[in-house]
Amino acid sequence: MANWHPTVDENELSEDTPQAVTVEGESIVLCKVKDQVTAFINSCPHAGLPLDSGDVTDGVLTCPFHGYTFNVCTGKNTTFETDPALKQFPVRIVDGKVEVQVEE
Repeated sequence: MANWHPTVDENELSEDTPQAVTVEGESIVLCKVKDQVTAFINSCPHAGLPLDSGDVTDGVLTCPFHGYTFNVCTGKNTTFETDPALKQFPVRIVDGKVEVQVEE
């Protein structure tokens, strides 16, 4: 069953700076671009390394270890389009708090 879990206040997220949160034991990276917040598994599918210390520029999240890039709206791999996309989680904002929906 999937439930919504509060994480951080939306105003704690910096534009174009990924932030890691843990929900139900799962490391998730939050990205904020303009007024949109997205959530993905905090693990690059290339080598399984965390993405939260990466960089977001022009809506693209770059893995800090090997330079793989992902669209922050869709999670699609933009370095090698046939490679796997990032696992994405639904996000909503409730009373200024970012909530992420995760299967339990």
